[in-house]
Amino acid sequence: MCEDASSQKKVFAPPRTTLYTIPMYAKSTVLHQRWMSALMMSVVVMIALTLYAPSISHGFINTDDDVLIETNRTAHGLSISNLITAWTTFDPELYVPVTTMSFQLQSHLFGSISPSMTHAIAIILHAIIAASVSWISWSISRRLSVGFLAGFLFAIHPINAEAVLWASSRKDLLATLFCSLSIVLWLRDQKAIDSERIGRGILFSFALSVLAKPSTALLPLAFIGIDVLKKENESMKQNLSEHTAPRKRVLERVMSACWQYRGMLLISAFVLIVGIIGKRLALQSASMWDIVLIAPQSLGLSVLHIFAPWKLTLFYPYEAFQLPLFVIGMTTAVLGTVLLQKGDRTTQCAVALSLALFIPSLGSPVRNNELYITADHYMYGAMIGISLLLANGVLSLRKDIRCLLLIGCVPFFTVQTNQLVKQWSNTTDVYQTVLEEYPHHFATLNNLGVWQLEHGDAPDAIMYLRRALSEKPDEQKTKVNLAAAHVLGDDIVEAMSILDSVPPDQRDASYGFVIAQINQKKGNIRDAINWYMKVLNQDPTLTKAWNNLGVLYLSLNEWQEAEKNFRQEIGRAHV
Repeated sequence: MCEDASSQKKVFAPPRTTLYTIPMYAKSTVLHQRWMSALMMSVVVMIALTLYAPSISHGFINTDDDVLIETNRTAHGLSISNLITAWTTFDPELYVPVTTMSFQLQSHLFGSISPSMTHAIAIILHAIIAASVSWISWSISRRLSVGFLAGFLFAIHPINAEAVLWASSRKDLLATLFCSLSIVLWLRDQKAIDSERIGRGILFSFALSVLAKPSTALLPLAFIGIDVLKKENESMKQNLSEHTAPRKRVLERVMSACWQYRGMLLISAFVLIVGIIGKRLALQSASMWDIVLIAPQSLGLSVLHIFAPWKLTLFYPYEAFQLPLFVIGMTTAVLGTVLLQKGDRTTQCAVALSLALFIPSLGSPVRNNELYITADHYMYGAMIGISLLLANGVLSLRKDIRCLLLIGCVPFFTVQTNQLVKQWSNTTDVYQTVLEEYPHHFATLNNLGVWQLEHGDAPDAIMYLRRALSEKPDEQKTKVNLAAAHVLGDDIVEAMSILDSVPPDQRDASYGFVIAQINQKKGNIRDAINWYMKVLNQDPTLTKAWNNLGVLYLSLNEWQEAEKNFRQEIGRAHV
């Protein structure tokens, strides 16, 4: 007899737990991608190291390297006083305490700041950044081919050579290194569980970046723009009939994103305010009209150097308004705006990063009271986004066109960069390249003349310094250097004639040093000693004056005085 179904006792067993595991094929795919990404970055690192390895034997040049590194007391030695100076002063117009600290640490670890170690560090930093560009591009595009090509282009592109080969451009390398770290962490934050810890990492790395150089201060605007555009694209997909988002909703999303990145925005505001204070004198010497006219030309010339990187020089002085560059710059700005709105996610990220990391350089066309269009090292950080944009664009083309472009561009870029590496091995070649394009550029003529003077070539020093004075006849320091060149060439009469033309109120320590040299040449030992002592009272950092003073005391058999002055020279000679 069967029991009634309703009277049967029901037993409620605990629910069966289902374990969801990652399929083996998925695990192997993830592992394969990780190995491939590691291989990709390793290859990029090896290419960057190999291409720039010859620059380890290069020396310093006398444009900024002498002032910012060789004779900069703050950069030599890791001490409390040097740290305080690094964090409370400009160098000379930029607030770059992290960069100064890197030189202090180098001096502390290796005993001095040698050119070879400085260049070796630059090469290593460039290789690491190129690898990070590969990872960033792969993470954004989800394509290993795009990641490899972007890192490869970043490693070999000639426009990056100046930042790697010029010792004074370490600030560009460090700022870009920490900036790329911020981007890496930001990309991981998109899918991370512990986003709060990664958020602190983003904030810390961004702070290091802008304190290495303020050129990355607009990076949070790129993050905000990319986040807002991503949400707008998602809204468009959910409601296909809605072609434009309401302004109110866009504004709300912008405000929400600003609040999310409020820490980075506060750091940016602080750095930009400090940067304006440091550049106030330079900004006063350029009118707003100059900045407005030069900015599009700067963008235009930079775009030309990206696609046609030949005739790259250390300086690009602003001599006259160039309509073609202005048109190229304005067209690029319009095209960038269109791509930012209409492009796919990879294109939007690339354009946003490029603009955010390049725009800050447009506001500083003045240097040493001269107007410049741009400088190649200004593009170093922006090349993160540009490399991604180029790689994604090239790999989106037909296979035959893509192969033709790569076969033509890769060898050309590599050869051009190799030529720049060779060119920077000789300071004279660096300046001669500028003079081939800008034969009347005062700073190049003056610096080349001083370089020849320091290396004992009196005839060439006289020639270049006279050419410099023909461009700026009232430049008193150039007159003093010219007089020193004539002293080196034993033309004392001409040297005194030039020194007499220097106004009394502009006769500084360098003027007195040349007068002391003239007396030393004439054999007026006591007069020479008196002049050297006057010079050292004005500027005790002139090690040559201490040395010459010691030599003079030796000639008088005053051994104790000679030893005292030689010890002063040794104590103040940092390199």
